[in-house]
Amino acid sequence: MKLHYLLSCDYSTLTNDGKAILVGIFDNLLVKEEPTEKKPLLHNQMSVVFEIVDAIPNEKRKISLQLIHHDSKKVILELKGEVEPAKDSTKLGGVYQLNTVALPYLGQYEFILAVDGTELGRRSIQVGLME
Repeated sequence: MKLHYLLSCDYSTLTNDGKAILVGIFDNLLVKEEPTEKKPLLHNQMSVVFEIVDAIPNEKRKISLQLIHHDSKKVILELKGEVEPAKDSTKLGGVYQLNTVALPYLGQYEFILAVDGTELGRRSIQVGLME
């Protein structure tokens, strides 16, 4: 198995035939003032979309997604679930709809996608100050 893509965007959905529709793909978020733990940047609607290729057909897999702050190593969120390819397919795809994600620090964050406990890939986003 290998990761085909892992993307962050404002909104996404998957069609019935597995096509991903993505709106507002981003890797940078700019803020007017520095976020803190007491007053974090709140991203009201965010999606993380992934596709894995070369999966074993008809076999369920355990998926986990973490969001960590790179410098502090603080885990901001962690989600777990199961996903199974469509019948006779070797592709696994999914959409995580995240509402009101609190980002308390400036700097780099990473989404980490793992399957059955093995990391397949990362997606970085950067929170910075507007100039």
